[in-house]
Amino acid sequence: MELVVILSTLAVFFIVVAIFTNYGTTIDTLQRRKNLIDGKGNKQEAIEELNDSFYNRFFAPIVNQLRGNVKKLSEKDGKNKKKTDAEKSAEKLIRLAGFDISVDTYMFYKKTIMLLIISAAIFLALLLPVRGLTAKGLILVVGFAVALLGPNLFLSTAAKNRQLAIKYQLPDALDLLAVCIEAGLSFDASLLKVSEKIEGPFIDELLIVYREIQMGVPRNDALKKLSESSDIPELKTFISALIQANQLGIPINNVMQVQSKTLRETRSQEAREKGAKAPVKMLIPMVVFIFPVLFVILMAPSVINIKSMI
Repeated sequence: MELVVILSTLAVFFIVVAIFTNYGTTIDTLQRRKNLIDGKGNKQEAIEELNDSFYNRFFAPIVNQLRGNVKKLSEKDGKNKKKTDAEKSAEKLIRLAGFDISVDTYMFYKKTIMLLIISAAIFLALLLPVRGLTAKGLILVVGFAVALLGPNLFLSTAAKNRQLAIKYQLPDALDLLAVCIEAGLSFDASLLKVSEKIEGPFIDELLIVYREIQMGVPRNDALKKLSESSDIPELKTFISALIQANQLGIPINNVMQVQSKTLRETRSQEAREKGAKAPVKMLIPMVVFIFPVLFVILMAPSVINIKSMI
C-alpha cells in the first residue's frame, strides 16, 4: 500500500513537471540578464517583476491562459452571454470577502478544485484496503459532498468573517477619522492618514474609496459603491449620513462623532445580548456531557451496594 502511494505521488509529480516545464522555459533568463548588462533592458521593470509574488509571476499567467481556453470552449457566444444567478451570487461574495479576482477566475478555480477532490476521492476509494462497497461508497459520497459544498462554504465563510471584522473596526476608525478632520485635514487626506495608522479590512475599503476619489469619481458615488458592497447595516447608515451631510453642508466631524458613539453603543448592546444568551446555550453541553457523568458518579455506589446485597 505504501509503495503504491509513493509511486502514485512520484507519477503525479513528474506529470506536473512535464506539463509546466515548457511554461517555465519560455522566457530566456540568460538573454534578459545580458540585456540588463548591456543597458538594453529595463532594470526597474525587472526589479519590480522579481519583487512580485511567485504566484503572479509563474502561476497566474498559466491559470489565465487555461481559463481563457476553457472559456472559449464552453461559450458559443461570449459577447451575448449573461451571468447566471450562481455567478452573480459568487461575484457579490467575492466582493464581500475582499478577494481581488474576477468571477470567471473564481469559477475556474472552483471547478478545478472540485475535479481534484472528486479525483482524490475516487483514487482513495480504489486504493484503500477497505472491504465492502459500503465503505467505498461512503468515501465517494464524502468526496462529492466536499467538492460540491467546500468552495461555496469557504467563500461564504470568508465573506462573513471579513464583514464582521469591518463591523468591529468601524468605531475606532471613525474616531481616528474624526480626529484627523478636527486637526484640519480634508476628508480625502484623513482617509489616507487613517490608513497609515490602522490596518484592517475596513481600512482597505477606505483606501478603495480614496483611490476612486483621486481618479475623479465623485465622493458621494464612491461612498455609495462602498455602501452597496457591504452587508453591514451600521456601515450603510454611516454612509447615508455622510452623503446627506455632504449634500446639506453639515460639518462631517459632527456626523463622525454621532455615528461613532452610536456604533459603540450598538456594539455594547450586542455584547450584553450575547452574554445573556450564554447561559441558555451552555445548557446543551451541560445536559449532554456533564449531567450524565455526575449521575453515574452519584448513582454508581448505590447501584453497587444494591447488587452486593442481592
